[in-house]
Amino acid sequence: MAARLDSVDALRGLTVAAMLLVNDAGDWSHVFAPLEHAAWHGCTPTDLVFPFFLFIVGVSITLALGPRIDAGSDPAALRRGVLLRALRIVALGLLLHAAAHWLMATREFRPMGVLQRIGLCFGIAGLIAIDTRPRTQWLVFGALLLGYWALLVAGGTLDREGNVADRIDTALLGRFAYEFDPATGRAHEPEGLLSTLGAIATTLLGVRAGDWLRRSQASRLWQAGVVALVAGALWSLLLPLNKQLWTSSYVLVSGGFALLASASTRSRPMRAPG
Repeated sequence: MAARLDSVDALRGLTVAAMLLVNDAGDWSHVFAPLEHAAWHGCTPTDLVFPFFLFIVGVSITLALGPRIDAGSDPAALRRGVLLRALRIVALGLLLHAAAHWLMATREFRPMGVLQRIGLCFGIAGLIAIDTRPRTQWLVFGALLLGYWALLVAGGTLDREGNVADRIDTALLGRFAYEFDPATGRAHEPEGLLSTLGAIATTLLGVRAGDWLRRSQASRLWQAGVVALVAGALWSLLLPLNKQLWTSSYVLVSGGFALLASASTRSRPMRAPG
């Protein structure tokens, strides 16, 4: 009989509820400070919502694919399923943005967005989960954190204007980014191309956490959560926490909170409807 994990269901529900709250926090003239994103560097409770969701995406990948991989299912079929679902998520995001552009007469059609980022992270993390072992997944996770850090540092400033992520989005997206200044030609995309590297790392951390959840190894979740929080806090002294850049320190801090939030786990059998 298939099993459900209460903590995953609870964390998913709380994350979705938090999404609804922060996206409709009142009249926007009087907003409780924790319900606002950090202006640039920093991290508020609201800045934890999206990484929590991607973390749960990673957990769900393992819970869905793990038993099938263990049972010897055809990897090619699993890959097709992951890619098709990822494409559907991206296509839905594009469709919603096209509808908003048409119905609300927005400045330009925006090809990037939350659903597009979820689809990309789901597809890449899903393929990694199918084709690699846990040790390789950790190596990829570490390479993403260190490699992305190196790219940000090599790009010079981490200020809102001039960072390498925005320079890439300006070159490739231009006026189709979330923000575009015609006077300077600068663009800014909070779900940009380069910062997706950090978001993939968050999803991969969820993949690994999902394996611990499957094996009822809650102690590893606690340990990893504490280690991630401490490491992320120390790293933030060199590389600031920043959701819009999805910095490596932000991956660890937000992932640490997500690990701790999912640590109290027990399994229960799925009940038939009715």
